[in-house]
Amino acid sequence: MVDICCEELEKIDMKLNVMKSQVVRIGRFHSNAVNDVVIGDKSVGYVDELKYLGWYILSANVFRISLHHMRVRFFQCFNSLYTKSNKFSEPVLQQFLNVYCKPYLLYGAGVINWTESELSYLRFPLNSAMCKIYKVKFQLLDSTYKYTNQIDIPDVMKHRQKIFMLKLQSCSNLVIRHSCSVNVH
Repeated sequence: MVDICCEELEKIDMKLNVMKSQVVRIGRFHSNAVNDVVIGDKSVGYVDELKYLGWYILSANVFRISLHHMRVRFFQCFNSLYTKSNKFSEPVLQQFLNVYCKPYLLYGAGVINWTESELSYLRFPLNSAMCKIYKVKFQLLDSTYKYTNQIDIPDVMKHRQKIFMLKLQSCSNLVIRHSCSVNVH
């Protein structure tokens, strides 16, 4: 199968760079020993985690991304912004948070079915930042979200999933439209 892919790529003047290629295994047998994937005379390395389009995809039973990397990037961004602008008003800091930091938690949010545990794990960084900006304790966050008209991470993700599914359902590709209508019902 890999040879067929390589042949097809050559037909359109493309070539796989084995030195930049990795294999991550997803599925119930992801940890079982398997033969090497070979391109030409070189083996492609198996990894437990690989970076692709800004996500770190994990080898697991089901499709999973590393939430740790998302949180780290969020905290790096927020801490950098906050130390440089903590004298600004709360609305300005909130805008900075929404524009520059929050996207690290929301990248690709519409295409993943999040578990409650994952949502909680991603909710914590935003809640921490909100507490710091508004100088409140976690117990007052519900009121803070309402007062500032902000939306909590799980609600944002559910909204993005809904929009993503609506876009897929209106896609001109019949296979995609049919797949979406089956999954929605």
